[in-house]
Amino acid sequence: MTTNDPPAFDPVLLDLADPKDYVLLVSALAHFAKHLEGKADTEPERIRQEPAYADLRRESRWRVDADRLRDIRRDIERQLEANSTIRVSLGRAAS
Repeated sequence: MTTNDPPAFDPVLLDLADPKDYVLLVSALAHFAKHLEGKADTEPERIRQEPAYADLRRESRWRVDADRLRDIRRDIERQLEANSTIRVSLGRAAS
């Protein structure tokens, strides 16, 4: 669903020139996505043990958030690949 609401934040450009920054960022995204998936996987059992705390929306929310983290990681990969392609083509054009 799309809306005409303005974004809550302006887009940002991350400086991932240092390979360690890139590794830290994508590793953190992957780790947190796995963490949320794990929470979602164990939520049905927790609800069986403690029915008073049942909130099935949390499980689906965690899965949606994990999917969003994976989408962000793919966006970063796509942008880095595009940047690399442009750098290579500019280097060839200058030769």
